[in-house]
Amino acid sequence: MIPLRFLVLLLGFSLFLLLPSAVSAAECQFVLGFKTLRDLIGHDIVGECLEDQRYAANGNSEQLTTGGLLVWRKADNQTAFTDGYRTWIYGPNGLVQRLNTERFEWEADYAPGGGIATPTPAPSPSPTPTPDVTAMAVQTVQNLPWVRDGLTSLEKQAVASLQELGRRSPHVLRALLASQKRWLPPRTEVELATLEHLVAMSAIDEAGVRRLIPMHFLYSIESADLDAIRALNIELEFSPNALQETLSHPALGIATAENVAVVVSLLSLRRNDPEAAAAIEALPWVRDGIIIHPPLNRRYEFELNRVSDLIDWANRSPQTFANLMRKPWILNEFAPFPRTKAVRGVAGDLWADIVIGQPDFSQITDDQVVPFKLFNPGGVIVDRSVSPGRLYVWDAGNSRILGI
Repeated sequence: MIPLRFLVLLLGFSLFLLLPSAVSAAECQFVLGFKTLRDLIGHDIVGECLEDQRYAANGNSEQLTTGGLLVWRKADNQTAFTDGYRTWIYGPNGLVQRLNTERFEWEADYAPGGGIATPTPAPSPSPTPTPDVTAMAVQTVQNLPWVRDGLTSLEKQAVASLQELGRRSPHVLRALLASQKRWLPPRTEVELATLEHLVAMSAIDEAGVRRLIPMHFLYSIESADLDAIRALNIELEFSPNALQETLSHPALGIATAENVAVVVSLLSLRRNDPEAAAAIEALPWVRDGIIIHPPLNRRYEFELNRVSDLIDWANRSPQTFANLMRKPWILNEFAPFPRTKAVRGVAGDLWADIVIGQPDFSQITDDQVVPFKLFNPGGVIVDRSVSPGRLYVWDAGNSRILGI
């Protein structure tokens, strides 16, 4: 018969063995105002905590969750939560909700006259991982079910990337695994490349990557999503604040991969031509966010394409861009570029001034297309021997050359 004293000791030792997992499950918690706000908004939106409440460099108090970011703002003493697209605030009239591109009049960064104040936060310093935390992160990767079941070639590379992430940024690893992405484990080269870019970005801006991970467009990965992440990674090499600036940019609206790519292009333009970037960012329909207006998805595509076109013109032809920005219709995001009567012989506009290979501008051969478009253009050449310079376009499908 086993003595009672021995049974008590055995039970105590068993509880001791179970203690680490219990402590691990309760590593972080919601307290005070953050707990109150989470209870008001709901668990299904805020999600679980990914870290304890911490102070950022700007004096705010922040806490990352699986659904987004809780923040107490020092500037106006308000507690808020954002999922990257919407913001919930416990204000003077109780709990209210708005888009990230909007502000209430009682918020500290409200700009009178319809403007939207959106200061760009600097990356918050992340706590240095302790050896124990790092080892636990690496072990977490080893314990993933798909790792234990045997690895494909892509999965082996993914494990190496995840372990590198665990050693360098265990908090990012925990946020990534908690988000339950469809592309983990990766099944394609596109998904693996996305993971590798996120690991590389974590070395520059860990806090920014933790803000990026909950974004909806990263739930599953396609080529457009990888293009957006790759563009972000490249821009981060030029500016350590690029990720934070992208996620806080008023044009981001609903954070689709396409919107992210456009905002990154704007940041790139800002480095090369600050005045042109500022002119685009000041347009009302850019400042209020490039967002989907169901069922008017056509409007979203129109805004997206127009911003892309303006950035393209600013990079390729500053004079043409300047002419476009002076047009009154540019302020209306849903107004098409006007197709006015052609004016020939004016430098800097979008109309051809010379035609070679046809008797006049209205004549084409074989392929009947609308007169304001090219068909299968075969090449361009710039003549700088005259002032202003002249651009010749080979309109191959219509058997003509247009001089602009």
